[in-house]
Amino acid sequence: TETDICCTSANAAKVVDSIQGDRVLFVPDKNLAGFIAQRTEKEIIPWDGFCKIHHRITPEMLLKAKSKHPDAVVIGHPECRVEVSELFDYALSTGGMVKYAQENSNKKIILVTVDNMANRLRRENSSNNYITLGMVCQDMQMTDLNSVLNALEKGQHEVKLDHETIGKAKTAMERMVEIR
Repeated sequence: TETDICCTSANAAKVVDSIQGDRVLFVPDKNLAGFIAQRTEKEIIPWDGFCKIHHRITPEMLLKAKSKHPDAVVIGHPECRVEVSELFDYALSTGGMVKYAQENSNKKIILVTVDNMANRLRRENSSNNYITLGMVCQDMQMTDLNSVLNALEKGQHEVKLDHETIGKAKTAMERMVEIR
């Protein structure tokens, strides 16, 4: 509700370039901010936040995987540290990774993101060999479809917001959706 416009890793560069002015305070992920700063003329001021899982991935971890699998393609999330994302063949959003898996067969792919992504990509194209780095996000594993269904059926964990907060959030989301 405090942002002017929202973005995802898939559209962050377009969103930043759409903003009037030369400086952008980029919240909350400093690693994605660094990635986008290399792809825009605007000055990016990164917020000192990050995804704790992506931030733990080091260049050494990726280089070790690449040395074991020199014929593999490396795809990863741009929420990794810039020095890691510079080692990718393709920096992709989650949707971009799914699309890559759908459009490419019989590939050896090093995934630089959470390990659970490999399960989803195997469903999209099981002919590929997906190699992970051992990155497990306990927070993401706390919520699954059964827990969502249970919360909806029992009316638990409801979040109530006032109209002003909803309006501000809606405006930031609508501005993002307008970017093509």
